[in-house]
Amino acid sequence: MSYDPSDAEWDRFIDEIQKEFRDSALNDPEIYDRVVDDFREARLRDYYVEHPLIAESAEGALGEATELVGTYPRPALILAVVAAETCLRDALLTPILHGSFHTESSAELLVNIVVRSKDEKLIKALLRVLAEQAGVDLQTFRRSGSSKPLWEEILELQRKRNRAIHQAENVSLGEANSALKIARAVLREVFARAVTKLGLHLHDRIRVCGKHKCRPA
Repeated sequence: MSYDPSDAEWDRFIDEIQKEFRDSALNDPEIYDRVVDDFREARLRDYYVEHPLIAESAEGALGEATELVGTYPRPALILAVVAAETCLRDALLTPILHGSFHTESSAELLVNIVVRSKDEKLIKALLRVLAEQAGVDLQTFRRSGSSKPLWEEILELQRKRNRAIHQAENVSLGEANSALKIARAVLREVFARAVTKLGLHLHDRIRVCGKHKCRPA
């Protein structure tokens, strides 16, 4: 597909929206307190209850990766990254960002902008909010058996995925298994803790439930 003037115009539009959001929010010294205050637990809890299978796609990708890992390490690693990214985007960042908008379309637009962003300040601000809501700071949290923060592992895994796709770089069985562990940590620990912190629980690892009389399964 060619890159025509209309594509350039769209890119400028997206850049302006992101710049406006960044300048009006992230440059404010009170950004952390204001954002955290805006995303109160009750609003997040309601969002999860209304979208009980919010992590289903991520869990599905992780399941496929697990089935492939022994025979096809490269696609297994790629799917593990998909699982981790989808969980972060759909099951963690999207509920937080939706809380700040009155319309679904505005929230969806910002979600798409944020997840594609390479703006370090924007990403760090969102990670701080995520740490407050989920009770897990990805920049310091280490999964069992790892000496690196989970966020650093995710970034390294994304770079490995990009090389595997664009440069046909080989992926070892060990690398694929590590990718699965990282994706599981995002789903089983970060997402699960976010749900638990809101007073909710999970059934079958992915279905969010807010009923107090039933037991987690």
